[in-house]
Amino acid sequence: MSSEISLNVKVTPNAAKNELVRVVNGEWVIKLRAPALENKANAALIVFLAEILNIPKGEIIIKKGEKSRRKIIALPDRARIRDILTQITEGKI
Repeated sequence: MSSEISLNVKVTPNAAKNELVRVVNGEWVIKLRAPALENKANAALIVFLAEILNIPKGEIIIKKGEKSRRKIIALPDRARIRDILTQITEGKI
Protein backbone atom coordinates (compact mmCIF):
# COMPACT_ATOMS: atom_id res chain seq x y z
CA MET A 1 0.00 0.00 0.00
CA SER A 2 1.39 3.37 -0.93
CA SER A 3 -0.41 5.30 1.77
CA GLU A 4 -1.96 3.54 4.73
CA ILE A 5 -3.85 4.00 7.97
CA SER A 6 -2.61 2.12 11.02
CA LEU A 7 -5.19 0.63 13.34
CA ASN A 8 -4.26 -0.68 16.81
CA VAL A 9 -6.36 -3.70 17.73
CA LYS A 10 -6.64 -5.91 20.79
CA VAL A 11 -8.26 -9.25 19.95
CA THR A 12 -9.97 -11.68 22.29
CA PRO A 13 -10.45 -15.06 20.57
CA ASN A 14 -12.97 -17.78 21.53
CA ALA A 15 -15.72 -15.25 22.27
CA ALA A 16 -19.46 -15.94 22.09
CA LYS A 17 -19.78 -13.68 19.04
CA ASN A 18 -17.78 -11.40 16.78
CA GLU A 19 -18.07 -7.82 17.99
CA LEU A 20 -16.32 -4.51 18.33
CA VAL A 21 -16.48 -4.04 22.10
CA ARG A 22 -15.12 -0.50 22.35
CA VAL A 23 -12.38 1.87 21.27
CA VAL A 24 -10.12 2.93 24.14
CA ASN A 25 -7.32 5.45 23.64
CA GLY A 26 -7.24 4.66 19.92
CA GLU A 27 -7.09 0.88 20.43
CA TRP A 28 -9.97 -1.18 19.05
CA VAL A 29 -11.04 -3.99 21.37
CA ILE A 30 -12.54 -6.78 19.28
CA LYS A 31 -13.95 -10.16 20.31
CA LEU A 32 -13.90 -13.00 17.79
CA ARG A 33 -15.52 -16.42 17.82
CA ALA A 34 -12.53 -18.00 16.09
CA PRO A 35 -9.86 -19.72 18.17
CA ALA A 36 -6.28 -18.49 18.29
CA LEU A 37 -5.12 -21.63 16.53
CA GLU A 38 -3.78 -22.12 13.02
CA ASN A 39 -4.19 -18.42 12.17
CA LYS A 40 -8.01 -18.69 12.45
CA ALA A 41 -8.40 -15.62 14.67
CA ASN A 42 -6.27 -13.52 12.31
CA ALA A 43 -8.35 -14.63 9.33
CA ALA A 44 -11.57 -13.90 11.24
CA LEU A 45 -10.25 -10.46 12.21
CA ILE A 46 -9.58 -9.59 8.58
CA VAL A 47 -13.08 -10.74 7.54
CA PHE A 48 -14.66 -8.81 10.43
CA LEU A 49 -12.81 -5.57 9.61
CA ALA A 50 -13.57 -5.95 5.89
CA GLU A 51 -17.28 -6.20 6.69
CA ILE A 52 -17.26 -3.20 9.04
CA LEU A 53 -15.28 -1.02 6.64
CA ASN A 54 -16.87 -2.38 3.48
CA ILE A 55 -13.54 -3.05 1.76
CA PRO A 56 -12.01 -6.18 0.21
CA LYS A 57 -10.19 -8.53 2.61
CA GLY A 58 -7.07 -8.26 0.47
CA GLU A 59 -6.71 -4.58 1.40
CA ILE A 60 -6.28 -5.38 5.11
CA ILE A 61 -2.81 -6.37 6.29
CA ILE A 62 -1.63 -7.43 9.74
CA LYS A 63 1.61 -5.44 9.97
CA LYS A 64 2.60 -6.50 13.47
CA GLY A 65 1.41 -8.97 16.09
CA GLU A 66 0.34 -12.01 14.08
CA LYS A 67 0.97 -14.21 17.12
CA SER A 68 -0.17 -11.67 19.69
CA ARG A 69 -3.52 -10.37 20.92
CA ARG A 70 -2.34 -6.83 20.20
CA LYS A 71 -1.95 -6.13 16.52
CA ILE A 72 -1.25 -3.27 14.16
CA ILE A 73 -3.43 -3.39 11.07
CA ALA A 74 -2.71 -1.50 7.84
CA LEU A 75 -5.66 -0.18 5.86
CA PRO A 76 -5.71 1.78 2.61
CA ASP A 77 -5.75 5.53 3.25
CA ARG A 78 -9.02 6.62 1.71
CA ALA A 79 -11.36 9.40 2.82
CA ARG A 80 -14.32 6.98 3.09
CA ILE A 81 -12.36 4.62 5.35
CA ARG A 82 -11.13 7.51 7.51
CA ASP A 83 -14.75 8.71 7.85
CA ILE A 84 -15.97 5.26 8.93
CA LEU A 85 -13.12 4.90 11.44
CA THR A 86 -13.88 8.34 12.90
CA GLN A 87 -17.58 7.56 13.22
CA ILE A 88 -16.88 4.26 14.96
CA THR A 89 -14.28 5.82 17.28
CA GLU A 90 -16.73 8.59 18.22
CA GLY A 91 -19.47 6.03 18.87
CA LYS A 92 -21.69 7.21 16.01
CA ILE A 93 -21.86 3.75 14.40
